[in-house]
Amino acid sequence: MIVSNPDELTRQVLATMQQTDDPRLREIMTSLIHHLHGFVRDVRLTEEEFRSATDVIARMGQLTNDSLALLHRRSLRKPGSVAGGYEPARQVHY
Repeated sequence: MIVSNPDELTRQVLATMQQTDDPRLREIMTSLIHHLHGFVRDVRLTEEEFRSATDVIARMGQLTNDSLALLHRRSLRKPGSVAGGYEPARQVHY
């Protein structure tokens, strides 16, 4: 598939996402695509910057494990929702 311009790319990605069976996943991914493609256009992201950003995201995924995910979920709870009160977010360096 050859894409002639950024808007056409966005249209084609959105068309592919419409094939997703799960309505909620389709809604989430459609919004994500709109926002990410808009971000790329707004900041005029280069290919090299895009690759660097995806490397960071991939590395974050590799560092995530069940215990880190549990800590993250706990840090998102509202104050007072955990016995003993609020648990502050744990800072993780990548």
